[in-house]
Amino acid sequence: MRLLDSTLLSSMDSGNYDPYFLLTISDTLSGNVLFTGTPVGYELSDLELIITVQMPAFLDVPFYRTAVILTRGTLVLGTPYTLSTSKFTIIKSTWDGSFQTFKCHLIPRVHYSAPGDQTYSQVITAFCAYFGKTAVFLTPAAAWLSYQFLPTGKTMTLNDAQTFFQQLKQKYFIFACDNGSDEILFYTAFTNVTSPQYSIPDYRFAIDYNVYQKRQYIWRDEAETLHQTSPSFSYLVQLQGNIEAILSLVDLGAGVVLAGSYKNDAGGGKIFRSTDYGQTWDTGFDTGYEGVFSMVNLGGGILLAAGYYGGYIYRSTDYGVTWEWLLELDVDTTGCLIDLGNGIVLCGHTNDTGHPGCQVWKSVDYGLTWAQAAILGTETNLDSMVYLGSGVCIAGTALGGKIFRSTNYGDTWTMVQQLGSETGIYCLLNLGDGIVLAGTNPGGKIYKSTNSGTSWALAYDSPEQSIYTLNTLGSGIVLAGTGMGGKVYRSLDYGAHWAVIATLGTEQSVRSFVALGNGVVLAGTGEHAMIYKSLNCGADLDIIHNLGFLPSTAVEPSAYTLLAPPKFDPFMVHLKYQSSDYIRVNLTQGGTYDFTCAQVTEVLDLKSIHTKNITFQGKRNAFPYYMVIGQTEWLTDTATGPLPSTIERVASYTPLVTANFEDILTKYDNNLQAAMDRLDNHTHGPQLVGKTNKPVPNDADLFDLVDSLTLTHLVRNIT
Repeated sequence: MRLLDSTLLSSMDSGNYDPYFLLTISDTLSGNVLFTGTPVGYELSDLELIITVQMPAFLDVPFYRTAVILTRGTLVLGTPYTLSTSKFTIIKSTWDGSFQTFKCHLIPRVHYSAPGDQTYSQVITAFCAYFGKTAVFLTPAAAWLSYQFLPTGKTMTLNDAQTFFQQLKQKYFIFACDNGSDEILFYTAFTNVTSPQYSIPDYRFAIDYNVYQKRQYIWRDEAETLHQTSPSFSYLVQLQGNIEAILSLVDLGAGVVLAGSYKNDAGGGKIFRSTDYGQTWDTGFDTGYEGVFSMVNLGGGILLAAGYYGGYIYRSTDYGVTWEWLLELDVDTTGCLIDLGNGIVLCGHTNDTGHPGCQVWKSVDYGLTWAQAAILGTETNLDSMVYLGSGVCIAGTALGGKIFRSTNYGDTWTMVQQLGSETGIYCLLNLGDGIVLAGTNPGGKIYKSTNSGTSWALAYDSPEQSIYTLNTLGSGIVLAGTGMGGKVYRSLDYGAHWAVIATLGTEQSVRSFVALGNGVVLAGTGEHAMIYKSLNCGADLDIIHNLGFLPSTAVEPSAYTLLAPPKFDPFMVHLKYQSSDYIRVNLTQGGTYDFTCAQVTEVLDLKSIHTKNITFQGKRNAFPYYMVIGQTEWLTDTATGPLPSTIERVASYTPLVTANFEDILTKYDNNLQAAMDRLDNHTHGPQLVGKTNKPVPNDADLFDLVDSLTLTHLVRNIT
């Protein structure tokens, strides 16, 4: 949080002030002032300053000996009250005959080498001191400051010292910005200020949404163990204190979700309904039975619910608002329901004493009437079924752990295979293209078929006891809910490989999933009937970032963010705002919007025609001095090249440093394929209008010349 002079603060608080600007360029070796004057434009963001002055002739300055300071503030009765930046160094300059623009950075593009096996605090402090800067930390007691930066014995060597800041982002989401007085402020985007520091009143927003571009990162610790971030499940609600498990979840669209519960007594089987994507729920419809094992959405508002004990079926025709009891199927438990389309529904059951084998029941009129279709051998439980299309159905049984298959819409069945020594098949999932997964008990195994259930092979032997539920988010992403540790596993490759991504509190089991789209997933648990929600189970659909070495004792950062959060119209300048601040915007349309870890950019643009269209608080043609405030984008510009003995063996590609390509390559072209694509589409440079032979180039030959009237680019070839 910036501390401003009280006169400057009160002047800017009023929102009605005369701005003051001054650019000073000095020679750090001689101390001579090379230039002082008023800029016609600048953009100041975190570590970089791009500033333009009107110049009748090209100003030749020694780049790496320059100190560039921007002073800005307000005039009060003719006296300037100001805030100054730290000293920037020029890294690029262009002149078009009228205006000269300097691109500056707090750190020069030079070689840097220092021990890398110290703590983050030591490495950062030494780096800043080397360049005459002081490191300050937003949270001086943060745990990450004491973590080791690189493995023991490793040296950090940089050809371009500026890439140090990309490495800080890459390794632990550490950001930096100018703090004035030659200080650099360091902070992390995931341990920011906990409450708003500033409020911007009465702001009319114009939001440009570009969401669901998410990223994940992976890293390797000092024990050479590979890690990856885990999507976060947040606890939503415990539906009722006396309910023991959420056995079924079904999505009806438009935010409507149903949950079926269980308790070991009559009346525990309730159907709860939410109309806001699971945030809140009604008090539930009591079926009068112990559990709602399965629900199926037949479309058009028609739903079926089945459970135990008593083998009942309920039916709704109004999207689950009301329910009608249909019948009991003369069995112990109706364990699973599947929709085959065109009104055809199958129901599997668990038999009780006196009934031979588990049975398949069939309806051809959307569940109104039922008839027994088949008995599956001597198996006692039919816990799972799945429809593959074209009349092909798969059933999983107990207590023999067998797969049965039908090719005629469930009329007849053939035993295909027993899945190892497993005794129960609790769930089946169709991934399309003939790929089917089966979750088992008591070994917690996942089997896979690639030929529509004709044959099966073990895909994953988990350390869990049971795989209770499987669900897909598309694109090969699959979730598995397990017991008895209440863990969620995820596969990114159609079930070939799995990793734990979440443990849902102290729950013993994850019994049900429902995917609501865009990576949003609800999970129902036992043994306290809680519902959890995740917004990011598909968060790594795009690039997987690699953050290199982190000590195994470190807690992983929270990694998920929208890469393109809502963007607002420009804000009026107030110099108290700084990157890392928690800024709250009060919206004229109602409500608030929080930048919990803001990224703040100051802009002055006196010469651009585009300033005619700048809007402040809904007013056009305002003075072109404004701020762009956005959320810090955690995984933007994190690729900087391999760190010693770490990233090159973690990444699926070797990241490229794209900072030194005259802005032809951007920070998004951070791998070879992207860079080649960019170069392939690039039309290079200005038109050649003349050349000269001279033994030594002069300053005019070092920079592109632009005719300010025609905007025709002029260059000279030097031989």
